[in-house]
Amino acid sequence: MGKKKRSKKVAADDDELTGTGTCEASADEVSLPDPTELGNVLQYENGLLACAISPIYGRYLSTQRNVKKGDLLFSEKYLIAGPQRSSDVVCVGCHSEFQEDTTRFNCPHCQWPICRDECAVSIYHKDECKFFTEKKIKPPTRQGTCDFGALTILRGLMLKLRDPVSWKKLMHLEAHNDIRKNLPLWRENMINVVIVILDQWHLFEYFSEEEIHTVCGILEVNSFELGEKYSFRGIFPMAAMMAHDCIPNTTHFQNGLDGILEVRAAIDIPAGSPLAICYAFSLEGTSQRRKMLQETKFFECSCVRCCDAKELGTCLSGVLCQTCKKGYVYNTGAADLANVWICEKCKIKVPLQYIDSLLENWQEAVDRVVDIPSSEKFIENCKTVFHPNHAIPFGVKFNLCQAYGRESTELQNLSPADLDRKLALCREVLDVLDALTPGYTITRGMVLYELQAAEIIHVRRLQATLKPHILRRKLQLTLKTLKDAIAILEMSPTSTIEYEIAQSAKKETLVDLTKWISLLK
Repeated sequence: MGKKKRSKKVAADDDELTGTGTCEASADEVSLPDPTELGNVLQYENGLLACAISPIYGRYLSTQRNVKKGDLLFSEKYLIAGPQRSSDVVCVGCHSEFQEDTTRFNCPHCQWPICRDECAVSIYHKDECKFFTEKKIKPPTRQGTCDFGALTILRGLMLKLRDPVSWKKLMHLEAHNDIRKNLPLWRENMINVVIVILDQWHLFEYFSEEEIHTVCGILEVNSFELGEKYSFRGIFPMAAMMAHDCIPNTTHFQNGLDGILEVRAAIDIPAGSPLAICYAFSLEGTSQRRKMLQETKFFECSCVRCCDAKELGTCLSGVLCQTCKKGYVYNTGAADLANVWICEKCKIKVPLQYIDSLLENWQEAVDRVVDIPSSEKFIENCKTVFHPNHAIPFGVKFNLCQAYGRESTELQNLSPADLDRKLALCREVLDVLDALTPGYTITRGMVLYELQAAEIIHVRRLQATLKPHILRRKLQLTLKTLKDAIAILEMSPTSTIEYEIAQSAKKETLVDLTKWISLLK
């Protein structure tokens, strides 16, 4: 997401470079002369990471030695952070939304909206507060009159005035102005951001129209989502240098309280491999991921997964053929960046418009799924339309993994049928996650945690009928699942529910399960 050069097709010869393989040939990489411009110089001095240039990735980070899954690759504080694009009135300190006027206060210095006193001195607001006060920039008087996303753009622009080194780092990132200026988004930014900053806030003597559009583009192309309770966005220059792959080899953890992003190895990474994240949502089908990447990151992905119609055997995009009712329809043109949807059995060609309309209609139906009964009914209905692993029912299955044992009936009180259903769902979901988001990811960690909890209940109910060595073996497998879940979840920031779950599991479940196994000797 830095100044990256993207080709529409990439190469098998680049397999050594990516560690995952792509669809076509590429040129050699060369060393980047001055990686220190990217910030966090220590990461380049400790022998762990290097920065290089490739015709495929542009600039990217790679490892200089073998890295084990879970290892910390780097930790980085935001360069700028603030409200999402098209945000209505939010607290300028913590970025929470105001549900009603009674929860809204004003910063005692600049009068911009805050939700509590401590937000007036928030790390996110303190610099602009002085600027707003000096320039007499008043907040909007009512909701709907200002895109608070403009505030994030201003925070980026202010680096030009107060921190030239950070401004240079920001300008080092790609904005794709040449592409964006031909899109409707450019005009939206002109109305909601450029005119606001230059005309309403009267800052034309400090910033140019081109600079504002550039910062808009940098945020649109490079930002990471932040926040646990409330969603906002931030720029992390070093993290933005990571390459894209729809099967990422890294995972990241964000702490919205202090704006820190930690990047860790999701799997074992050999020396010389690029660090890769998925710029799109990993658990969407290829068509949806590619569309998102084209519209927001301005390149077409040709990774191994995108070039495989069946997405490494997961069939996440498979649609049941309505002609023969036996085969599934896949995009056989995926490797050529085309859309050629053909049934694997009867070979009938299905129009792209049908696929797009089908996905749109069913995605709307997902939004009406609210509880376990409606989820199960939705999954049953999907069987006549999608492959069981299709992204749409898959998302509902993932939610059900956590719903059983929490929503209405506690885990230990689940009926045998519901407990078996929870176990089956967890294993189905993990099969897909192991292929598409392997290793130490929070998503896998949560499903592993749900699986071990259900397994313990299941074994307790069966223990009277099991031979000691079989019982011990089952518990040992569950113990491994529990340890994997804890190892993943405790990498989360200490303020998160995931971290709390890991600590509770270590103190209670892990101790109890280990003791139980020891008594079976």
